[in-house]
Amino acid sequence: MSYLTALENAALSHSGVPRPTPRASRPLAAALDTIPEWKAAFAGRDKVVAAFRALPNTNHEAQIADLTRAHSAQIVDAMVHNQPLPAPIGEQVTELRDRAAVAGIEHEALRNAAASLLDHLAHIYRASPDTVAAHLHTRLGQIIDQARDLGITPADIPTGNDALRLGEEQRAALLRLEELTADLAELRRSQAEALSRTELTSAHYFANTDELQPWGEDAPWPGDPGRPTAAHLAWVATTPGARTWVPTSDQYADAHQRLKKAHQRAEYNHLKAARRHKGAPLSAAQEHRLGQLERAVKNTPPEDMSPSENYRPHPEVAAAKRRIDARNRAENHRPIWR
Repeated sequence: MSYLTALENAALSHSGVPRPTPRASRPLAAALDTIPEWKAAFAGRDKVVAAFRALPNTNHEAQIADLTRAHSAQIVDAMVHNQPLPAPIGEQVTELRDRAAVAGIEHEALRNAAASLLDHLAHIYRASPDTVAAHLHTRLGQIIDQARDLGITPADIPTGNDALRLGEEQRAALLRLEELTADLAELRRSQAEALSRTELTSAHYFANTDELQPWGEDAPWPGDPGRPTAAHLAWVATTPGARTWVPTSDQYADAHQRLKKAHQRAEYNHLKAARRHKGAPLSAAQEHRLGQLERAVKNTPPEDMSPSENYRPHPEVAAAKRRIDARNRAENHRPIWR
């Protein structure tokens, strides 16, 4: 369950006592605490819960029933012994019910306040993804820098009995790498938690996935970036071209689109080459896919295309170009967009 889901599910319990707001994982909690509105609202809700629990019991019916039974016994005793009847208990009952009514009003007010604060927390949470991402990205940089200082590559990580032959300094460095790996794993969980997602894409982990993992090739990094191992952290820390990050929403959208276009271009070129090869005709499905890719690739702006590809502008752009060229020729100007 994501933190946001848990936050929204932290409604009032059956007993009427507000449940404590779920606590985030350490990196996410630290990121949220950098938001003043969040910190104030979170502390405020804790105070509401404490005030709620300090309220007196609002159910005085049991006390009234006990009082009524005792009063009945006193009346019977007075009648048996021919004594004056006891004073009426109406005022006592009224007082108990008035106190219960006042406490009930306060009870309901605090319940409503707790629910409103919870909604406010959820609103702040949803409105702050980039603030959280920036904080997590800073923490990620610290983890990578510390891992890089260790100078351990994936090939340096021993397996089996090799670990027994390490010196004290090497063992200490590997132990520190494992600690940093645990920090990285927790940070990646927080990243997914903040996005309310169980699985993230490679563009959530690397700013240049389009360069690191070309279309049709296996990922060069060891393991799963979302569940990093020591070998993965060592690879990220010692590979110059690996630009790991925690992107903001706009950064992720740009990286994801860039990766999508790069893969489209690569697949398009692959299918074009296959069609030119006489011994490998394309199937109907491949021809259909090639047509889809051609439309996508040809409408890609020139700066996003590889130099070897022949860019053709969108038909509306081409028509606008012809109109401008015609006007320029009429004005004896040099045509543009040659």
